[in-house]
Amino acid sequence: MFETIAFGLISTCINFIFDTAILRTSTIEIDGSPNWYEKQGEPKSFYVSSYCDGDIDAVDCAKDAARKEIVIIIEDAFDQAVEKSFKHYKGKEREFIEKMQRDKKLPLFVKRNIIFQNIKYDKELHRAFVRGYITFAALEEYEKDRIGQVKIEVLDYQYEEMMDELEKEAS
Repeated sequence: MFETIAFGLISTCINFIFDTAILRTSTIEIDGSPNWYEKQGEPKSFYVSSYCDGDIDAVDCAKDAARKEIVIIIEDAFDQAVEKSFKHYKGKEREFIEKMQRDKKLPLFVKRNIIFQNIKYDKELHRAFVRGYITFAALEEYEKDRIGQVKIEVLDYQYEEMMDELEKEAS
């Protein structure tokens, strides 16, 4: 049961990210932005662009902003997936879904897996531009690994709950 829910959640989440990535063709014009800024790339990946003002350290700032944006997109996709397809679940299934939503390791996953395809620093504007992406395959693999971890947590919780019940009955 939990695997079906988890795979459905991941599938819905990735489809949401894919759909919004296709729709996210920006018409925003930022002074000095390169022609690749806010453009969608390979269809099997989702891209984000960011910029920061400052000295050369603005490149790191822009990279951090891109990482944060990807985390926000993934978290939002999970929230949308739950709201759209899984809101009727109750009890243990609901607990499982909520554990899937709360992912403390997501920023680390993004940091390890983002690929910065384009980086530009404009010396005149003192502005750095970056564009990075994460493949849907990497995200799907990561989420499948999470299913196993969350399943173990849920089973541990159920076991502890069952043991508490047995202790109450024995008392």
